[in-house]
Amino acid sequence: MTATPQAPDASNNPVQPPTGPHYIPQQQGAGNVPPWNPQMPQGLPPRPTNNAATTGFVLALIAAVVACIPLLGTLSWILAPIGIVFAAVGLYRATPSRGGVGRTMAIWGVVLGVLALIICSVYVTAIAKSARSASSPTSSSSGYSAPYTYTAPAPAYTPPSYSSGSSSGSYSSSSGDSASTPAPDPNTFTAGTYEVGTEIQPGTYKTTGSSYCYYERDKNLDGEIGSIIDNDIVQGQGVMQVKSSDKYIKFSGTCTWTKK
Repeated sequence: MTATPQAPDASNNPVQPPTGPHYIPQQQGAGNVPPWNPQMPQGLPPRPTNNAATTGFVLALIAAVVACIPLLGTLSWILAPIGIVFAAVGLYRATPSRGGVGRTMAIWGVVLGVLALIICSVYVTAIAKSARSASSPTSSSSGYSAPYTYTAPAPAYTPPSYSSGSSSGSYSSSSGDSASTPAPDPNTFTAGTYEVGTEIQPGTYKTTGSSYCYYERDKNLDGEIGSIIDNDIVQGQGVMQVKSSDKYIKFSGTCTWTKK
C-alpha cells in the first residue's frame, strides 16, 4: 500500500516563519524550511570637504607667525598671498548646497593673510626709516661750532664846531677835511681783525673794559677751533699779550685796546 504525501498542516506546526525587515519569503514547497536572505544596510553618503579653505588657513597662519620673526619675516611675502588665494577659493566653495563646510576657516585664512602682509609692511617701513636716519647727517655730528663773534660798528667822527670872532656871527665847519681830523692812534685798536706785524705790533695791550670785551689770537683765519691760540672774555680792566708768533688778532665788543 502506497501512502500519498500530503502538504503539512500549518495549524499543526507550532513554529512560525520568521518575519522582519531583512526576511524575504521564498516559495514554499512540501517539506521545505523557508531560508534567510539577509541584506547589508546601505552606507552613509561621504561628508563634503573644503581642502582649499584648510590649505589657505594653514598657510595664512604660518605667514602671520613668521612675519613677527626678524629675517624670517620675508617668507610671509610669499606665504601670505598664496594663503589668501586658497582661502578665497575655499570661501567661494563654501556654498549652502555643500553645507557651508570650511566657511569659517576660509574667512580666518583671509584675515590672517592680510594681517601678515600688514606686519611685513610695518617691519619694512621701520627698517627703511632707520636706514634714512643713519645716513642723514645731524647737527650734533657736525663737530665744533665757532663761538659767536660780535663786531661793533666803527665809531663815527664828528668834527668840532668853530665860532668866528667877527661880527658876522658864528658858523660851524662840517667839511671834515684831513686838516681838521686827528690822525688815528697806531697803538689803539677797537673791534676788528688785525694782522700781526703789519696792522698790529707785538706787545702788551690793555683795556679799561666795557659791557662786552673779547679778544682772540689766531694762527690763521679758517674759522676752525684749531686755529685759535688763545682767547678770553674780559670783565672790566684787562691785559693781553700779542706775540710775534701770532698771525692775526681779533677784537670784539665795545672796548678799546691800547698798547702799553
